[in-house]
Amino acid sequence: MGEGESRGCHAASYRIRYYGRMTVWPFWWDWPLVFTGYAKRRMVEREISEVDVRRMFSDATDLVPAARQGRWTASTRFGGEDWRIVVEPKLASRRLVVITMYARRPLQ
Repeated sequence: MGEGESRGCHAASYRIRYYGRMTVWPFWWDWPLVFTGYAKRRMVEREISEVDVRRMFSDATDLVPAARQGRWTASTRFGGEDWRIVVEPKLASRRLVVITMYARRPLQ
């Protein structure tokens, strides 16, 4: 099993909700967050702080597999907008790497 794989857990198990909020999170959900250089640059561009991202992450309501294998996308809200946070669990170091985050704006 490669680093970041979910040990055979099905993604659907992470979508169990209770009043709009997930109740079953993956075993790595509470690992310490670390931010890539790319994520830090996006935070500056989007005028959000590490504290903002941590708050968004703790308020997440959904988690689905991301386009890239081993990564996951958490759905949350911040500043009245829907946001997505892309993370990659690192099993060897027991860290959750924040890859990027972005506001999900409706198409116009």
